Amino acid sequence: MKNSLLFSVFFLIIIQSTYAQEWSSLLDSIDKYKEFDPQKSLKFGFQALEKTNFDEISYNLYDLNFKIASVFYLAKNYEKSFQFLTTSLSIYELLPIKERRYKFIKKPPWLLALLGNVYFRLGRNERAKKIYNEAIINFNLIEEKEEKNYGLNTSDDSLGNIYLDQNDSDEAEKYYKRSLERRINFGKVSDIMFSYSLLTKFYFKINKIELGLKYLKLAKELFENSKTNSKSETPIFYSKTISAYASYLKTNGEILKALDLFKKAKNLIKYYPDLHLQDVNFSISECFYELKKYNQTNEIILENLNSEFFNINNTISNYQLLLKSYSAQKRFKDLLLINDSLNYYSSKQKKINSISFGDLETQLIISEKQKELNLNKIKYNKYQYFFIIFILSFIAVVIILLYNFNYQKEKNIRLDLEKKQIMNELDSKNRELVSKANFIVQRNEFLVNLNSKINKISSDNIKKEIKSAINAEKSYEEFDKIFTQVYPGFYENLKSKHDLSQTYLRLVAYIKMNENNNEIATLSGVSLRTVETQRYRLSKILNLKDDQDLNSYIMNI
Repeated sequence: MKNSLLFSVFFLIIIQSTYAQEWSSLLDSIDKYKEFDPQKSLKFGFQALEKTNFDEISYNLYDLNFKIASVFYLAKNYEKSFQFLTTSLSIYELLPIKERRYKFIKKPPWLLALLGNVYFRLGRNERAKKIYNEAIINFNLIEEKEEKNYGLNTSDDSLGNIYLDQNDSDEAEKYYKRSLERRINFGKVSDIMFSYSLLTKFYFKINKIELGLKYLKLAKELFENSKTNSKSETPIFYSKTISAYASYLKTNGEILKALDLFKKAKNLIKYYPDLHLQDVNFSISECFYELKKYNQTNEIILENLNSEFFNINNTISNYQLLLKSYSAQKRFKDLLLINDSLNYYSSKQKKINSISFGDLETQLIISEKQKELNLNKIKYNKYQYFFIIFILSFIAVVIILLYNFNYQKEKNIRLDLEKKQIMNELDSKNRELVSKANFIVQRNEFLVNLNSKINKISSDNIKKEIKSAINAEKSYEEFDKIFTQVYPGFYENLKSKHDLSQTYLRLVAYIKMNENNNEIATLSGVSLRTVETQRYRLSKILNLKDDQDLNSYIMNI
């Protein structure tokens, strides 16, 4: 039963380890593909959601909802992004402080930054400003310098975008340049290129052409002097920088020059996913339309519409331009189909806008009430879970105790029987050992007396034979055999520590039997003086100190 319990624990550890690895892999995949393939990223996100226990509030659950919201935002699906951000914030509020990633922040700054982006995209600029400034406060509470700077740069860029949208170019420039300064100090090429793209677009938009060309030149030099690969974002941001200049030229009627630049921008990212190509493609199709090259216009627009990447706003813009192109070509039959598609997506967009974007505070009130209900439900479920675990554990403990009690009872009975048997055998061996020792003593006493009586009349040969009989090896061998049975392992233990002759081994055996010097002399067939000498020499061989007793040392072996 003990083995089965160990196996169960081991099996649970393996399951938990496998689940943790799978969960971590799914979260990593969301981040890996969100910039390059949002649809694939969302697929991994929803796989993770399917494996989630929604009754268990955790940092992983908060992080998962936030990651999915980020992907939806990059895909320009602000409705879904807003929904998952609201869910993520509600989960964060329920988290104990010890389970949060950062202990000193009041609200997760990255969530606030993304939430501000959503408000900005919906035209809620003042609300977005407030949220960005709250994000900056929390980013400054992060101790890790790289993430702190990255968050501050993101918030400053976002505030710059708001002020630009409000035609406050001085404030916008201040925020853009503040983030650029941090990025230059940090030295990451793709981040610096991102700032260059923002400033190039900014200066062309406010008609500061020289400054726009300056940052376009800086971006070109940076790109030409940097190394890039298929995962680098540097080409994407350089493409945006070129597109910013091309857009300026197109606005000012230099269509051919703009078209060449848009094509160059597209060529930089032609191996990247359609997410980054669609805006450039749309700008190219607009240039073709202005040049009255309607077939090329249609070709590019259809390329966008057939893309795996779908965004309803981009789709509507593409259909509107395609409608204009078909009208110019007088393709009236095709116009009906395009107009139907345009009406379908326009109505869908209106439906989304009408139901999705209530004020966050309103949703949070509902969320707070739901949070209370969920919290109570979670507490109830936890109590119920712990009660069931307690009952099952109690039953398991009772079963184990009963099993151990019966097992120990049977074991004790068996041990008592074995102990009695061993004691009986030991008593028998002790009696046999004492009997053998007495026999040797009686025989030696008889032979010594006999030797003394015939000493006067006997020859030396007879004396030698009698002495040989006193020291007969066979009797001692039988003695050693019985002694080993009574004291198993004694000789082996002694020999492992000391190298003793047969004479000293027998002397140790007699001492172990608690025989005195006179009894040892009789057993050995030697004089008392000889026994005393042997004991002295044995103490030296055993390396005993002067204050150590020989008998006590041997008894403890």
